[in-house]
Amino acid sequence: MRLNLPTGPAPRLLAAGEPDWIGTDGEHVGWVMADVLFVLDGDGIAVVPLGDLPDDVVGAGGRWSAALCDGVVRVEAKEAVGAVLIDECEPVHVLPGVDCALAVAVPSHELLRTRDGARIPIPDAATRAKFAAPFLSGVGLCWIDLDVLYRLGESGQPNALGRASGAEAIAVGPRGSCLVQLATDTLVAPTRALAQKLGEKLDVSTARFAADGESALVADEDGVALLDLRANKVSRRWEGALTPVGFAPGPMLLDRDTGALVDAEGQVVLDGFCGATPSCRGKLLAGPGGTTWRLDNGTRLPGAAYRGVTATDGERVVVVDDEHISVEMVCHAHGLCSGDDFVAAAAFDGDEILVQTIDGETGAFGLDGSSRWRRRDAEMPHTAPPVPTGVVPGNDAEPSEFSVDGHAYSLPATAFARVGPRIWAWNVEGFLVEV
Repeated sequence: MRLNLPTGPAPRLLAAGEPDWIGTDGEHVGWVMADVLFVLDGDGIAVVPLGDLPDDVVGAGGRWSAALCDGVVRVEAKEAVGAVLIDECEPVHVLPGVDCALAVAVPSHELLRTRDGARIPIPDAATRAKFAAPFLSGVGLCWIDLDVLYRLGESGQPNALGRASGAEAIAVGPRGSCLVQLATDTLVAPTRALAQKLGEKLDVSTARFAADGESALVADEDGVALLDLRANKVSRRWEGALTPVGFAPGPMLLDRDTGALVDAEGQVVLDGFCGATPSCRGKLLAGPGGTTWRLDNGTRLPGAAYRGVTATDGERVVVVDDEHISVEMVCHAHGLCSGDDFVAAAAFDGDEILVQTIDGETGAFGLDGSSRWRRRDAEMPHTAPPVPTGVVPGNDAEPSEFSVDGHAYSLPATAFARVGPRIWAWNVEGFLVEV
């Protein structure tokens, strides 16, 4: 893979990192880390800075849009080409659509058309709705009011699609195709058609629609279902820890166990979406994308991607998840996490393993898993290498920018290492490139 950047030489993508959002525009796969949109296009990856941390992103019809704190930015031809700002009042919430955005603000509630700034007032019923979302393409809105599903098109006239009693979630696709998760069933409404009950309950909150709006990938507790909206039936299922990503041009799924993006037949399109906290010492860089790399020659070590926080002493790698410490594939329970706590950092000096949780609980363990001490808020050693000469990291205001020898890169890197003439850049979400 290669990164197509506006300035400087093209870095080599080594691990994609754990994204804040991942989906497709119907043609390409895209993901967001920090305030950068990455678009996979053939053998290259375009990088589009969004200018702010996006609240939500959608893609359809070869285009993208992202909701920011003060409006919506449009992305076309892999460039941010324009924005609709909400400056009359402080917005309460912004939901983006490729051709429109739903601005829920005080005192006005409107649909904003991003291509020309046109505004369509939203009926009062929609402003009271618990579930509302704009179309992914075309100007319009679907919402549920008093257990009735409505669709609003460009005419501004709402149309009732059917009963939606006991709604728990709603997902809207191109030009008004939508799914509603009911307490015991799923409501299916194709484009320009009334809603029907599917006869089974699916996890609608994770739905991804095809570009034509006539099919959708929907996750449930068993895996992912391919739903034919026109025929109102499940046409195919995949089992496992899968998340629907979208259609580009066919069904695309994220395997959460391996951090790999796969197609309908299970072939890996791109891996390295397994998040981990990187550590660097001696000859090894462990963690980015859940993998391990040799710093002396830039090669990736064979073996499965790690799930959890990694640490290295330069020769060996330990992996720590919320329950276990793994040393050379031998697991030992650590017992540091309870409730919603989880592991945030680990360090390994060859004789002792330090583990720290997000709540500040810290413990030291031997290689045999034996507990040596445990206390709160202990200091963790810093294992990242010093910043190489010629590298200028981004500041807190622009964490997704850095420069190497005067060339700027719009990438979310926070740590750097030099390997011969090349610079490695990575961050704690697992993103890793060779510049």
